[in-house]
Amino acid sequence: MASYNSNLPNVHVSWLDINYTAGLIRAATFGRGIWESELYTLVNVKENELNNSLSIFPNPAKDFLTLKVENPDNENLFYQLYDNSGKLLATKKLRGNEIRIDMSSLIPATYFLKVKDNNKDVKTFKIVKN
Repeated sequence: MASYNSNLPNVHVSWLDINYTAGLIRAATFGRGIWESELYTLVNVKENELNNSLSIFPNPAKDFLTLKVENPDNENLFYQLYDNSGKLLATKKLRGNEIRIDMSSLIPATYFLKVKDNNKDVKTFKIVKN
């Protein structure tokens, strides 16, 4: 994977894909293959503090996953669980400082847990389900 804003040749881009769930941007170049990079976003200090106060465990998960919020003062937090194709599987409001997420009915695969504050993305976790 290329680092952000590097290694993309100065050529015509014939296709561009921004996958917010996976946190990737991909560009298909004409005759030069596919370029891929992580998405980077700017966050203010409050968002960064909230981002750093979130954790998940265990990862890899089997039947249950725990999302922990160190500073649960924010009443507008919720999570969204996506599969690897970007399909939304679950949405739930966060209450308290820990929430247990049932993964038992999901097949072993990679999933993405996106935590949001109102409609702003705070943090996205990549989860492996065994």
